[in-house]
Amino acid sequence: MNAGERNRDRFRAIAYRARAIAGERYGLRTHIISRVVRYADSPRDDVSEKETPIVEANGQPPKIRWLNGQELTIGQLNPGTAEVGPITPAFSGGGTALTLLSGDDLSPGDKLYFRITGPHHPNGALYRRLNQMDEKALHYTMQLAPVEQEGT
Repeated sequence: MNAGERNRDRFRAIAYRARAIAGERYGLRTHIISRVVRYADSPRDDVSEKETPIVEANGQPPKIRWLNGQELTIGQLNPGTAEVGPITPAFSGGGTALTLLSGDDLSPGDKLYFRITGPHHPNGALYRRLNQMDEKALHYTMQLAPVEQEGT
């Protein structure tokens, strides 16, 4: 590992821990988010859906913010669109792999969704990713559009 990679991992570790503070100390991260994969016609190991939580340090969820009217208008987005992040990229001490968020690991026909559960969606709601996931130096951010509300 060269000096640049060591520095990147060091700063990602700091960001990873810092992003958990809002939820741990102040209870501000009230919504949880998880990746939901719905498998194509042939289920794998008799499972048609797999859910994986997306978390920062100490199991705290990333920030979720619903876009306001002006942001929706300028971006020509549907009501209910949410922005999730920052999410710390994978590093030697934790983080989230880009493939988990982008769906690059899925087989043809599999569908990738994200479920948000919390005060805004007590029974959970499925969302789909709108934008391409790009790794920034210390974070990912993604926009999600609602697909369906579950259990309401």
